[in-house]
Amino acid sequence: MFQPSVMPRSLRRFSCFSLLAFLYLVVFTFIVLFARNVYSAEVTLAWDASADPSCAGYKIYKRTSAETYGDGVDVENRTEHEFLKLDDGQTYVFAVTAYDEYENESAFSNEISWTSSIDHFTCIPSEFTVVFVNSEETKGEDGRVENAIDGRPDTFWHTQWYDADPVHPHEMVIDLGDAYIVKGFQYLPRQDGCINGTVADYSLYVSEDGLAWGEPVATGTFADDTTEKEVMFGPRPARYVRFVALSEVNGRPWTSAAEINILGRP
Repeated sequence: MFQPSVMPRSLRRFSCFSLLAFLYLVVFTFIVLFARNVYSAEVTLAWDASADPSCAGYKIYKRTSAETYGDGVDVENRTEHEFLKLDDGQTYVFAVTAYDEYENESAFSNEISWTSSIDHFTCIPSEFTVVFVNSEETKGEDGRVENAIDGRPDTFWHTQWYDADPVHPHEMVIDLGDAYIVKGFQYLPRQDGCINGTVADYSLYVSEDGLAWGEPVATGTFADDTTEKEVMFGPRPARYVRFVALSEVNGRPWTSAAEINILGRP
């Protein structure tokens, strides 16, 4: 246990500081989510509360191993704090201080060093199903949406064109069959030599219940070619993935996809 010495900032003595063994910092870590290709880690830190009534609150500090502490985060009287949006593979150091009602602040608690892991996300096994699509061609050709998740690049999903040409946006919703940590997706345009329906502008959403979608986790414009495209974003817990095609490379009213793969881990 760390027993800090105290240099009060005012004439009033802060008796709580003599009891700062309570500022023994522990760390609970897990990797989950959160902006594009930059961060994916979260860490939750907790410490024992002071029994001294003079203690009005706490501040928690974060730095990398090569930095000094900046301004602390005032968590008031809470004894737990979660840091989000931390870099993959980075080592962080954390410490806590206590303060009284006059903002006298203690010395730092013991330090906790923690390194976020670099997770390897792979294609989720294609045991998922499409639970919604707003357009597919089943009369003029086999353009069923299931072709986009069958693991075969020689088949493809194509929006309706025989009897009608519904305009963008075109979308599908995939049920992964279980909860995953989702970090990216792959889009393979049709591979039969025809580029009709190749997606240009897109957005991707994820959801844990298939109802609440929030803001897209990825948006952008694919290159106008037939190579496989891979898009990564900050990890999100999800069971449902919603792929939305907003435009086609030549401005036509179709969407096609040979394969759509979701990258993640259990």
